[in-house]
Amino acid sequence: MGAFVGIRNYLSLFKDEIFYNAFLNTISFTIFTTLFSVVLGLGFAYLINQKIRFKSVYETIIFIPVVLTFVPVCLIWMWLFEWDNGFINLLLRGVGLPRVAWLSTPRMSLVSVIIVSIWKVIGYNMIIFSVGLKNIPSMYYEAAMIDGASRWTTFRRITLPLLRPITLFVMVISVINNLKVFTQVYVMTHGAQGGGAQVEVLVSDIYARGFVYFKMGAGAAESIVLLLVVLLFTLVQFRMGRER
Repeated sequence: MGAFVGIRNYLSLFKDEIFYNAFLNTISFTIFTTLFSVVLGLGFAYLINQKIRFKSVYETIIFIPVVLTFVPVCLIWMWLFEWDNGFINLLLRGVGLPRVAWLSTPRMSLVSVIIVSIWKVIGYNMIIFSVGLKNIPSMYYEAAMIDGASRWTTFRRITLPLLRPITLFVMVISVINNLKVFTQVYVMTHGAQGGGAQVEVLVSDIYARGFVYFKMGAGAAESIVLLLVVLLFTLVQFRMGRER
């Protein structure tokens, strides 16, 4: 039977450099992955909803990564990121650019994980935004066309405001999923298969504390911190996205 230690686990957690490193990595991952995946998802949705040929083919190609399992996807991307024989570095050398050590340092490993995560989720965001775009009445665009509004003005003054509820949904879901990132970080930077410099995020640190070092109290305390961070980000987004 364990002894009650009050808030001692929280106090020791906030003095731990590994926790702060995992926290900053998680926040950085969440910000960049959410920003780029939402913007690119909206961009692809807007382009796909134009009158273009083979629309369904483009949608399928962009959506395919969503249905793939993360572990084999990460292993394939690790091969693409290889220093010597990776396709990306070979492509860079072919166009006269220097090779990039994608998985050699914690910072570049985190960048690589962000790239993989953005590529994986763009298709999901695209489909959600496509549904929102199709539900916007065409009369607004017709009125804007009659008034001589440019395509950018129409997008900024009509499309974005009417997509506000969809954008809020996508942002909230993206932030929650990104704050609890684990699989791609663990596969690409931890364990025998991880070829990159080790990167710690909150969930991987919780796993290590609880199930590797068997410090269940510290792991539980960090889980509560993660829960509070998720709640905080969600409340802030709802506050910012509230109807005026």
